[in-house]
Amino acid sequence: MLLGLPFADDAFAAPGLGPKQLFSLRIPPGTHELRIAIRPSKAELPLFRKTENTVQGVKVSHQAVTENWLKERSRCLGEITGFEAPVKPYCFRRGHGEALDSSSHISDPQRNLILQHSSSAVFQHNYLSRYITQDTQAAYRGLEPQTALIRAASGMSRSIDPQRPRSMTDDQLANVIRHPEVILARRIRDRWAKHARAQYTTIARSKGTSAHEAYQHAQRAYMRAKRDARKAMVQQVNTRYREEQPVAEILWQLKSRGTRPPERRCKREAEAVLSSERRRVLAALLTFTPSESADCHRQRSEAIDAMTALCNGQDPSVKRVCRGRETCPAGADAKRAICTLAQTTKTDPFPMKCLPTQCIFCMGNEELSQAKRMKAFRNRDGLKGHFERKHLRHHTATQLRCPHPKCGNEEFKHMNHLRNHAASIHGTIT
Repeated sequence: MLLGLPFADDAFAAPGLGPKQLFSLRIPPGTHELRIAIRPSKAELPLFRKTENTVQGVKVSHQAVTENWLKERSRCLGEITGFEAPVKPYCFRRGHGEALDSSSHISDPQRNLILQHSSSAVFQHNYLSRYITQDTQAAYRGLEPQTALIRAASGMSRSIDPQRPRSMTDDQLANVIRHPEVILARRIRDRWAKHARAQYTTIARSKGTSAHEAYQHAQRAYMRAKRDARKAMVQQVNTRYREEQPVAEILWQLKSRGTRPPERRCKREAEAVLSSERRRVLAALLTFTPSESADCHRQRSEAIDAMTALCNGQDPSVKRVCRGRETCPAGADAKRAICTLAQTTKTDPFPMKCLPTQCIFCMGNEELSQAKRMKAFRNRDGLKGHFERKHLRHHTATQLRCPHPKCGNEEFKHMNHLRNHAASIHGTIT
């Protein structure tokens, strides 16, 4: 996975170097290394970077990810996996330290050097697990220790349960809204909102006044109370699940009484929205290692190619797609004209005269699939919102270019000029 990132950035200085060629390289005779140089322009580029919204969609920026971003992603991945305790970046560091401490090939000074600790006391007080990870019973009885069993019983992985609840039901969400502190905070916010509207007609017009500051403070207090109540409800649900689920499982296995609990299997709804690039990565990584070296190199090359394709592609949107509804405006003549355009798109994939609800920016984005480039929105209001939200508000250049594939990148000095051009030339009112 790490090799796929520099290949996606084209960071290696040797031209034509790919994953297949990488594993065919050999150390020259008389030397002991063959350094694979990095381009000077890519040397300071972080491997893990943020994403940013651009006119052509979500792109990878040149800024490194932050610690808070990593913490949030680790916590979310831990919940998806089913860990009971929250997963943090330091969980991996502590696990690494425990592995170094358990290895007979690494001494304590080497462990402290790897972890950048001043002394062994740092590891003992902050990293050493409070769970006993050794088979003390076998040591006392003089038997062979069951190291793998004790490690599995004392690690975080023992708490993995894919069926652990991650969200709340509608009734539980309603209980959050009806929480006394949430109701009180909402009343205070509504009172200040009413006060701001009475003086300035709307809340937006009261910006910069003491009434607006009081409303903003009440709004933050309401959101904080709602977040705390939601967090308390999630903890209550998890506590109840932790207490009741084992009992229900035992009762079903004993077949003494009660009904069988819900079938314990991982939910696969997310697979329906996985892109072809992600499926390729999963198929390349989650497989057994071949015994032959040539097959192993071929498998690693495929994994690197899959990661490179994933980095250079865009995931499909997971938002609910609008239902197929007639996009033609009222009027038989207009419907007949648009249906004629729909017939011409079958022979010409990118006609100069588009459908009234097609986006010219999406049509000119070659990284999208054919279906997404030719997507027609439900109505013109949906196209206007998409045009402004996904494209124009992220435009930073002084000159606007028409992104249509057949338009020749015509430049415009103002956003309204581009809108007029899209309406008169391409037939899309944005």
